[in-house]
Amino acid sequence: MIDSYIRPYIDPPLKILARTFVKFGLKPIHLTLAGGVFGFFCGMMVLLNQPTWAFSFLMLNRLCDGLDGAIARETRLSDFGGYLDITVDFLVYSFIVLCLGLLNTKANGAIAAFVIFTMMGAGTTFLAHSILAAKKGHTSSHQGEKSIYYLSGICEGFETTLFLSLICLFPGQFLILGLLFGSLCLLTVMGRIWQTAKDYS
Repeated sequence: MIDSYIRPYIDPPLKILARTFVKFGLKPIHLTLAGGVFGFFCGMMVLLNQPTWAFSFLMLNRLCDGLDGAIARETRLSDFGGYLDITVDFLVYSFIVLCLGLLNTKANGAIAAFVIFTMMGAGTTFLAHSILAAKKGHTSSHQGEKSIYYLSGICEGFETTLFLSLICLFPGQFLILGLLFGSLCLLTVMGRIWQTAKDYS
């Protein structure tokens, strides 16, 4: 929801870091894969009930997620790079929620399933819209230069990162945080369906 507003503040330092990494020969895929590894360790720390470590690995994951795109814009945007980036993102998001559900299945299992369900809906409506946009040759620039069309919604990158940060740091509040975030994801799904119907029906 607010990704486009904070990008002007995030992109300049990422661009500086990206140029440094490019000098050392690092490629976007290296950062994407590193982000996936950090996301995996975040989930493991959640499962082991280590909030500080979980949050630390999440921040490393998010940094890599920002840097891979920044490096790509400094070198060459790749269709596969964009595909891998969003695939790793969705796997990491759902894995962290799954691990929190497994941490206490009795208390967290149902809400974890609800959150993953709504996240899948938000992701599906996002990607399906981008397919239709690509068929029509439509592009978007409000999220910066991207390899796929970005359709806005209530829950985007910032909101998802905020939610994951809070459940890492305060796992005991997962019920209320999950209900809130899942509900916002459902609103995102409905909004994207409405927008897609408006644009392509």
